[in-house]
Amino acid sequence: MSEQEKASALVAELRNHGQIPALDANVAAICNMAGDPLACTAELTSVILRDTSLTANIISTANSVLYGSAEPIKTVSSAILLMGFERVRLLATGLGILKHLGECAHDRNLNRLVACSYFSGLFAMALGRKLGQENSEELLVAGVLSQLPRLLLAHVYPDRYAAMEQQLITGKLTLDQACKEVFGVSYHGLAGEIARFWNLPDGIVQAVQDKPRGGPLGAALKQASRMAELLFGQTAGGAAALSSVERELRTTLKDPGFKLPQFIGDTCEADLNGARFFHLDRLAVDRMIKAVEGNRPSSGAENEQVRPAATPSVSQSDPDPSVLIGQYLTELMVSIRKGTDLNRILLTGLEAIHRSVRPSCTLLAFRDASKHGLQGRFHLAVSPAVRATDFHGDLRDTSSPIARCLSSQNPVQFSAKRDMPDSWFTRMGLDSVYVAPLVVLDNPVGICLVCRDHSALFAEQEQAWIEAVAGHIVTAFERCRPKG
Repeated sequence: MSEQEKASALVAELRNHGQIPALDANVAAICNMAGDPLACTAELTSVILRDTSLTANIISTANSVLYGSAEPIKTVSSAILLMGFERVRLLATGLGILKHLGECAHDRNLNRLVACSYFSGLFAMALGRKLGQENSEELLVAGVLSQLPRLLLAHVYPDRYAAMEQQLITGKLTLDQACKEVFGVSYHGLAGEIARFWNLPDGIVQAVQDKPRGGPLGAALKQASRMAELLFGQTAGGAAALSSVERELRTTLKDPGFKLPQFIGDTCEADLNGARFFHLDRLAVDRMIKAVEGNRPSSGAENEQVRPAATPSVSQSDPDPSVLIGQYLTELMVSIRKGTDLNRILLTGLEAIHRSVRPSCTLLAFRDASKHGLQGRFHLAVSPAVRATDFHGDLRDTSSPIARCLSSQNPVQFSAKRDMPDSWFTRMGLDSVYVAPLVVLDNPVGICLVCRDHSALFAEQEQAWIEAVAGHIVTAFERCRPKG
């Protein structure tokens, strides 16, 4: 059998044990996104918002020192528009996979392997940034995945994994050699086959297979994994081992003054999610570095401190809707006063309604070139089947509640199944609809649609929130009109 065939056979065996299920639907959707970043921003925001823990993790990461934002990032759409579509997409992929891994960790040793995965990615991303990598978040995903086979093998074959780990700790064999001796396949080949099974981008597959596109980035990934393995006791430690990584990184980074302990401590301190996920603050990390220097295991306190990455996500939930809408309306007004890009304001408004009212779909549509119809532009939806651009409204149809909404310039609430039985709404499985007109200087330019997949009417308070957001969107349009 070829190397890839052996790796495929072991992946199939792990799948039979139920240890490599299909990726979470949200993560899979994020991985497969491509095309125009602006058009996809709403779609990416929509997918992230389906998972409250991923929402919190993305916002937390965007606010970390690693990104150095001049202002606090409070919304997913703001994170995407400020950081870039591809960066957030890769971050969401890495953090989503990490959550997936955390669900496999049922004891302290497995928890430490999950932590090792996360910090491999974190260190790789930080090194990528130092090397000027435009999308260093790809290294985050590759770094997380580089440790994935350890977790799976330890969970399914604890005795055989312990034998492999012993070879590593004693320093007798490399990771690839030890895995091949115990499991009959190279470690990096197995990692690549798992990434391929999940249909991850080719660049990530090549990176985890130890076939990086460039020398410095490949070196950064290897050294990041080695740092994490040393920190969490997955390989033989000691001052000499740390010094070896430090010397290699000085060469890779072309920085003779690079200090490894300081880099590890600063990177961990700058990242907000590491402390949230694993309860590892700067003091705990410094103690772990000292333990590695002394070639001894980290203390019991640090062992107990490390917890699975999925733990914080279980309790994460959105704040009270009445508090949330107030925060968003404030954010919208501040953005309008600053003259923020109109697309960002539109997406923030959609996100405000989506998180506070919690509908099945929120959509903005505007008059088309003919002025006789409406065309969907941006939307946030629970179902991936809903597409903003599929929405078209005929304003010449006087029986349509939507046409009446714009002509009267007043909000309308209706049942799609009753009032528009053969329409975009019913094809998408939507029923209860609330429509707020967008009227700019007495000119009706579009609508804000908020829909549910059941018949429950929108409460008076929810209607007020939707209309408040629509009012802010109108103000943004009026502020951005050319003067004179």
